[in-house]
Amino acid sequence: MKKILFICPYFGTYPNYFNLTLNSIKNNPTVDWLIITDIKKKYDYPDNVKVIYMSFFELQKKVQSHFNFKISLNTPFKMCDFRPAYGIIFRDYLSDYDFWGHCDFDCIYGNLRKFLPENILNTHERIYCLGHMSLYKNTNIINNMFKNKLDKDTDYKEIFTNDKSYSFDEMGIIRILT
Repeated sequence: MKKILFICPYFGTYPNYFNLTLNSIKNNPTVDWLIITDIKKKYDYPDNVKVIYMSFFELQKKVQSHFNFKISLNTPFKMCDFRPAYGIIFRDYLSDYDFWGHCDFDCIYGNLRKFLPENILNTHERIYCLGHMSLYKNTNIINNMFKNKLDKDTDYKEIFTNDKSYSFDEMGIIRILT
């Protein structure tokens, strides 16, 4: 069975229904989640969740360490533009996984394996295209695809150095792939 890891940086306060999200994660025991957060409140995290505690400042430094130009990452929401680069930024956690992805915590997950059967995982490099949930095959080519130009004027460096939100995890990657 292909191994999947969702990478979820989250800072501030979890939504008030976060326990429902955790329960739905628990009911997907063959899919793992990595939560990077500054939230120290006690939760009953399921066995398929690994939590790494760090401040947003520490995360900013971690992201910056992967780029040789000054990034703009002033708010946690801007991490959405960096999501397509998670395969590079969080590669230290990905060696055991066939797919990595990102997802939102305002979702209640059903049986993900029902929608991600092996035949789909065997034949696709990217699954789902919107920011609330996307999967990427854990290969060097796919992990670096965010570096491809969006158009003649825009590339990832412009997106990563600008305070503006580009929805790069959604529309930007779709434009690269088409």
